[in-house]
Amino acid sequence: MHVGVVIAASSGENVVNLVTGLAWPVLVGVVVWKLLPSIRDVVRSRAFTVKAGGMEISVQQASDQLASRLEDLREHVIGLGDEIAPDAGAKAEGGAVATTLDAAAPRQLQTVLWVDDYPENNAFEVETLKRKGVEVIQAATTDQALRDARGSRPPDVIVTDMGRQGEGDDAGLDLLKGLRDLGVTAPVIVYASAPAVARTKSRALELGAMGVTSSATELFDLLARLGLPK
Repeated sequence: MHVGVVIAASSGENVVNLVTGLAWPVLVGVVVWKLLPSIRDVVRSRAFTVKAGGMEISVQQASDQLASRLEDLREHVIGLGDEIAPDAGAKAEGGAVATTLDAAAPRQLQTVLWVDDYPENNAFEVETLKRKGVEVIQAATTDQALRDARGSRPPDVIVTDMGRQGEGDDAGLDLLKGLRDLGVTAPVIVYASAPAVARTKSRALELGAMGVTSSATELFDLLARLGLPK
């Protein structure tokens, strides 16, 4: 009699445990089902954010930037293959492949002044620099950039966009002129959209820019020449 009671009690306890164990997944499923329209709205509104370069950007922005950088890298890999092919043939015929090396290794790059009124557009680039131990100072206007360039800790390199809201399509050129007038000697790289680069490249180089590019790959090639840690 007592044994039967124990068995019955044990079985009842197992049933309770089983029901309790199933209740949580069912409850979670019901909650998710109820919240599904809201979750869809959040995704559609791009409300999810991630942190990169010390900035919060939406998942959609992160996805767009990553896709753009991958496409840029793909184009450069293809271009590199086109450039290597003729050289490889020359080498096979006994010729030497010519290379250009800097005369002296630059000192390690430590500080970059980045001028852009939409800094979130460069979140991945800034994140890469920070991971390499480079300090990035953000400036949103030409005036702020000129002040920072002459601050107590002058930057090793200045990276600037070209057009800025409230300053016009040639704000990058105005910055180059201002830096030249102030006698700032830090190298300047213009990093802008492809149309802006096509329109202003020759003038920017005349004003002293070290490089003008819309390519993240080319940007980091230029920074490497200036001592960006590997």
